[in-house]
Amino acid sequence: MQFAEQFLYHIWDAQHLGENLHTVSGKPLQIMFQGMWNTDSGPDFKNAIIKIGNDVFRGDIEVHLRSYDWINHKHNENKNYNEVILHAVFHHSGSSEFTISENGKKIEIIQLKNYLDKSVSKLLVQYKNKKFKEKDKHCEFFGGLSSPATELIFAKFGKERLEKKIKRFAAELFFTDFDQLLYQGVLEALGYSKNKFQMLQLALHFPVSQLKEFRQNGMNKEELISTIFSKYFLFLRIVLISRNSA
Repeated sequence: MQFAEQFLYHIWDAQHLGENLHTVSGKPLQIMFQGMWNTDSGPDFKNAIIKIGNDVFRGDIEVHLRSYDWINHKHNENKNYNEVILHAVFHHSGSSEFTISENGKKIEIIQLKNYLDKSVSKLLVQYKNKKFKEKDKHCEFFGGLSSPATELIFAKFGKERLEKKIKRFAAELFFTDFDQLLYQGVLEALGYSKNKFQMLQLALHFPVSQLKEFRQNGMNKEELISTIFSKYFLFLRIVLISRNSA
């Protein structure tokens, strides 16, 4: 049965996986947060949190139909994929138990077809039923529903989104305290859809503890804002230089 790689993105994002996950190398794997679906260049899911054995990792997830696609797409030569912590493939097509990044790091692999919670045919039907070929069909679809039906749909998907955020923030507490986590969430939200990742990175590079320290040392609001913007533009410059040199 053939399908596009995009189908696997939906499987990973919805976590259509069973229990007792293991990597190809045999290590127990727990997906604490599957990451944020990245529609721009770079790894498919950003800032995921997983547990391999007894170790917890935060980083990116790359999804492929076959493990060899990592080399086909030349990710092994691309620095932007050095933060990948798990290579999720439908079929493991290589002899090695690991994927190798540009900086020589070994990346664990999970073969998704061994752990699906439903058959591929059922998941394909479910996936296709959610798709609209034209944007106008969204308006046509919702326009034909009664107000109670529309409210139920919005409530259902709103609940799913909220539960995903709860799962993510609970996993993030392995790496930081509540104040920093709240600060990261606020800055990320201010980035809206296109700059969420950049704003999150700013929060990580300029933590709330540093803000408190500057404030305690007498820095006023205008000086704090100026410092934050300086940090942000410096970070953007580093990102652009990194992308252009990749």
